[in-house]
Amino acid sequence: MNDVIRKVVQAEDEARRLVEEARAAADLIVAGARNKARQLTEDTRLQTKTGVEQLLATADREARLEKQRRVDAVAAGLDGRFRPDIAARQGAVDAAVRCVCSGKWRKQLSDRG
Repeated sequence: MNDVIRKVVQAEDEARRLVEEARAAADLIVAGARNKARQLTEDTRLQTKTGVEQLLATADREARLEKQRRVDAVAAGLDGRFRPDIAARQGAVDAAVRCVCSGKWRKQLSDRG
């Protein structure tokens, strides 16, 4: 009978040892999985950040180019509209010289003030 009890106790001890080993192995697997998940999360975050920074840089560059194209287009349109011909420029210069030389500009300034 003692032999049977001893075998039962040994079997229980062996079962406890096997359960503890299984728990320790499971804890290692879980810890490894958590570390892997953290690393994957960090890698994904870094890749996303890099991708977003590249997208922002591209969008900024394209916006600057579009702005420059629009400014150039407006400037080209204004350049043709506001460039007086030589005769008109000469007439404006002559009128300014006559005004200054005749002293009319002093009278106009005193009338305003």
